[in-house]
Amino acid sequence: MKLAELIREAGLQLRDEGGAKLPGQIEINGIAYDSRRVQPGNLFVAIRGEKDDGHRFITSAAEQGAAAVLGESDPGSRPVRVPYLRVADSRAALALLSAAFLQNPSRGLILVAVTGTNGKTTTTYLIESILRAAGLAPGLIGTVEYRFAGERRAAPRTTPESWDLQNLFAEMRKAGAKSAVMEVSSHALVLGRVRGLAFHGAVFTNLSPEHLDFHRDLEDYFQAKRKLFEMELDGKTRAGAFAVINRDDSFGERLAAEVEEKKSGRDGVRVLGFSGKGKPGAVIRPREVTERWDGIRATVETPAGAVRVDSALLGHFNLENILGAVGAGVGLSIPTETIARGISEVRAVPGRLERVEPAGSGPFDFQVLVDYAHTPDALEKVLAMLAGIKSGGRLITVFGCGGDRDKSKRPVMGKKAAALTDLLVLTSDNPRSEDPQAIIAAIRAGVEETGRMREGQNFWIVPDREEAIRLAIGKARKGDLVLLAGKGHETEQIIGKERIPFDDRVVAARALAERRAPCA
Repeated sequence: MKLAELIREAGLQLRDEGGAKLPGQIEINGIAYDSRRVQPGNLFVAIRGEKDDGHRFITSAAEQGAAAVLGESDPGSRPVRVPYLRVADSRAALALLSAAFLQNPSRGLILVAVTGTNGKTTTTYLIESILRAAGLAPGLIGTVEYRFAGERRAAPRTTPESWDLQNLFAEMRKAGAKSAVMEVSSHALVLGRVRGLAFHGAVFTNLSPEHLDFHRDLEDYFQAKRKLFEMELDGKTRAGAFAVINRDDSFGERLAAEVEEKKSGRDGVRVLGFSGKGKPGAVIRPREVTERWDGIRATVETPAGAVRVDSALLGHFNLENILGAVGAGVGLSIPTETIARGISEVRAVPGRLERVEPAGSGPFDFQVLVDYAHTPDALEKVLAMLAGIKSGGRLITVFGCGGDRDKSKRPVMGKKAAALTDLLVLTSDNPRSEDPQAIIAAIRAGVEETGRMREGQNFWIVPDREEAIRLAIGKARKGDLVLLAGKGHETEQIIGKERIPFDDRVVAARALAERRAPCA
């Protein structure tokens, strides 16, 4: 593709051309945003990262054969021997250039986004299942994995960089996918990774304190999430575009009002509010709800008619995730019976209240569950739900907090865990560059504030996560529930700069196999 044509198709406005005219005949055969991956004939886009700045590697990219370079700052004294183009925002430019170069692959898919603090992964799995039940051959992009057409790939990040994301959509289309559902993180929205995508609809699950190491405060975090609905969801680009918003959440209520005000009308966005509490103004709400240990049963009222829900998922928070998925199905005009079938076919979501049992063994007289809950809100919800359904036994919780992340949540999570659990084991999560003992000390401050825990009696500190899991399972008895929280589906533990193989489910299964309790 000719460089001038690519710039034009992407709709970019160049600030200046670094003293060079835009050559019309330069052929671009690909795009790179990492100078180490530049191939001869590529356009190198210099972007600023959290730890490094791609503008430092302009010369290196040119030496490796880049046909042209695009960035947002003056190259200064750096020798640039190829055309250098300047834009106001090189991250946004990368997204728009990637879409244009690959001929806008997302436009050939029915595309739904899910954003929020908690519930994104489960909601995307539910929507994927609904799309599959509707015969729409879906792809999925999210925290656990990227998958389509029977292929599964590890997910290095929830929302890939824009060039990688557009390539994924191109691969999906080539493989025969007709639709896709993706998690959209606040980082991705701030960093422009989803610019240029054509969304049919977007789901907002909830908002609570998280990523405050990246965002200035909770309001800044909300404004990042809001970008999905304000900038990327467009009724003119996609006729019938819709926003499914949790109106039980205060930020959701605010978002729904803003979207309704600014995007209603002939070419606007249809707002489908949902409420697990039956809140007025929500058009998607449940009745006849039964929440038990074996799942959720409910009838969900929608503008398209009733949807009978029969789900193996547990807890009110999963009812909210189901309502969000139902809303997406309604927004896509999928028949209600197909929506119901799609929901019923999701039996479990990796690392989300996932039961652990060693292979080949008989039943246990206590349960072990692994959950990704790593925010105060998520941990509180899952513990409250488990405390409500346990039948006479105790709730035993193992958790820690990640290093190099928001430190303010550590005592809050300690306080919530101590208030809702019977036995508590504090341990490491992914300490990264921090001292695990320092992280645990911050959590412990919240634990001690409740006055409910006595170390050595119902409270233990075991920094080694495998030992902590063994201790908790070793103390379990008939009727107990053991929750391993924080890492969920993850298969590595990050200690310093090392990534060590570690899976809560594998470790717990080993511990169970070693101490098999007699059947009840």
